[in-house]
Parts: sequence; structure tokens; C-alpha cells
Amino acid sequence: MAMATMMAALTLIFLPGCSTSDDDNYSGLQSLVTFAGNVDNASYFTLQEIDDAAPATLYSLNKISNPAIKAGQRMVIRYTIAGEQKVGESGPIELLAYQTVPTSSVEVVPTATAQEADEEMDVLYFQGKYSVFRTGTFINIEVTLPNCASRTFSIYADEATMDSGMPELYITTGTTTMPDNYSSLALASFDIASVWNQPTVNGIKVHINNSNITYPQKVFEFRK
Repeated sequence: MAMATMMAALTLIFLPGCSTSDDDNYSGLQSLVTFAGNVDNASYFTLQEIDDAAPATLYSLNKISNPAIKAGQRMVIRYTIAGEQKVGESGPIELLAYQTVPTSSVEVVPTATAQEADEEMDVLYFQGKYSVFRTGTFINIEVTLPNCASRTFSIYADEATMDSGMPELYITTGTTTMPDNYSSLALASFDIASVWNQPTVNGIKVHINNSNITYPQKVFEFRK
């Protein structure tokens, strides 16, 4: 899947005591997870694979000690498992490295605000047909766009569509400073739980300003 390529391109932060040799940079498993916080002597993560796969709880005695990283933050982790534990199952892991990814939650706004955000955003270039995917109550995107340290991502729900059974959501991104003169891969994750979990919602439509003419899709539909 495209996510595997995206995660391989991220610069990961290795934990103290973990090897950073060229061989180890490509060893272990990599997953997009939600940081659940530190409890006692361990860091906890929630892993949910594509669509509605059963969530798993992973924990590591190699803790994330950065106080700026709060519970709910999405991140890519590199880790190993041992014994009979299978990939995607709950259990202990050895956390080797991590990198946070931009994370935001859906906000319900007037129709004009949602549509203007989509029209005015930086144009995104998707890597392929799997560049937009759902993992539980998160929509994730893999894109190429101008590199900029001040870049932020947002997702808006059109309030006029909230009772339609298929609310329409708009992903947008922007910067407060001039971007660099080169582009880079980016992975971003959006929490849609407040919309997705509503009993009257049968699914969502996600609008994104995609410029890839090979995969020109701009509206992505996800159903329960």
C-alpha cells in the first residue's frame, strides 16, 4: 500500500539506546498509530489497520519522553514484536523510533467556509489511488506538496450536509510563511469521530484538491 512508501520516507526519531545503523534504519515493523499516553513505565499506542479492522493496544518500555507529545497525537512508529505475537495484535513491543504526523479533528462549519477552504488551499498531488484511506475514525492522506515548516492541515464538515446521511468533508492545508522551493512527501491524519460516530451517518464524502492527472479523483467516499 502507498502508506508503506510514505512511512519509509519519514525521518524517524530513534530512542536512546536504539541502533541507527543503515541496516537498522530499515528493520522492524512500521505502523501509523495513535499515541495513548504514558502509564507507569510504558508508552501505549492504539493501532487500527485499514477501514474497520479491530483496534490493538501496543505498549513499550522504551517510553516517549517528549512532554510536548500528548495523548491523541498520531505518529508513525518503528518497532519489533517477539514470540508468538502477530502483526496487528495487542501486546508488548520494542519501540525503536517514531515521528509525529500532523493531526487535526473535524470541525463543522458553514457551507461557504468549507468550500472556500477547499478552493483556496495549496494544490495537493496524490501519489496514487491509495493516497486517501480510512483507519477506524481517522482519514489519512499521503501527498506531495511544497515543503514548509509552518504548514498546517484542517478538515471541515459542511453543516448543510450533516443530516444527509453522507456528510461532506473538505480537507485543506496552508502555511503562514513562504514555502521552500522544493516539494516533499507528507502524511497527515484527521480525526472524524465526532461526525462518523453519529447514528444518522451512513458514511462521508471527502473533498480534496488533487492535482494528479493520472489519479484525478477529488471526492472520496467512505461508507460504514
